[in-house]
Amino acid sequence: MSTDEAETTDDRAGSRSGWQPTTVESARDLLCVACGYNLRTLRRDQNCPECGTPVTRSMCGNLLSASDPHWLARICRGQALIYASCVLLLVGPMLALLAYGVVDFETIPVGVGRATLLDVIRRVVLLIPACLFLLGILRVTSLDPRLSLTEQPLALRGFVRWAGVATVMALVVRLTLPSGTATTGAGPGFASVCRLTSKWVFLLVGLSALVAGLYYLAGLAERTPEPELIRKGPTLPVKTRRTARRLAVCVVLTIVLRAVSSGAGGAMGASGVVRVVRVASGILTVAVVVYMLSVLSLMSYYRIAFKRSLKDAQRLGG
Repeated sequence: MSTDEAETTDDRAGSRSGWQPTTVESARDLLCVACGYNLRTLRRDQNCPECGTPVTRSMCGNLLSASDPHWLARICRGQALIYASCVLLLVGPMLALLAYGVVDFETIPVGVGRATLLDVIRRVVLLIPACLFLLGILRVTSLDPRLSLTEQPLALRGFVRWAGVATVMALVVRLTLPSGTATTGAGPGFASVCRLTSKWVFLLVGLSALVAGLYYLAGLAERTPEPELIRKGPTLPVKTRRTARRLAVCVVLTIVLRAVSSGAGGAMGASGVVRVVRVASGILTVAVVVYMLSVLSLMSYYRIAFKRSLKDAQRLGG
């Protein structure tokens, strides 16, 4: 057996046992987990010349448990923020209804005072989850040090970050538009079109950020040592991508049906077609809520997976 064949056999045996051999040099490109430096010409008993991380630390494959613990800790904090934003997005409307029951609106003058309070509640209910979602997205999609020198410009990570920023910007634009029909320098019809357009833009951009973020999380889940955290079902990445696709279809169909209902309502009145469209839109809205609850459930599994990987990475680094 030649030297190359023996080294290949040792590498395969080491990969199966989880322990890498200590041959003289790496046979192929090996990127440092802490800075992305190419360690190919270094021996396994040496350290990275850029950051000082042992070469053996970068030989455990592409698992999250072998990644930089500081980067992985940011992933865990970002995932927790996304989880909190999903909870608030579902619980927020119920909290708003609770505020309606607690606050005695009869004591507030009808007109500007009452409208201002209701508008503040509406903005808080929408802005807080959106800001938490953006912060979580920015942390989860922080650059893996191992890819700092090799990542392509048009990567999914970059799209998720820009989509998250665009979502918050679209929401801010929507909330700054006047809620009533009164406008300055424009008729009420123009204001209605602006509000409706900002609503659909916000929903579509937010949906893009959510779906792309779920796909990105699925890619990270494939780097966990135990991807099948959901018992009696598909693996976590498969279920995440499937839920993201179904959620996207339901949201897009809901937007289309509501647009059709709004456009045809004035022309056709309360015709049977319009009623069917509205019923279908309501059913799809319920489906969207169900899939959002499914996303919330998936976030709990991601929390488990990332925490386990972080503990392994900290133990390996220590």
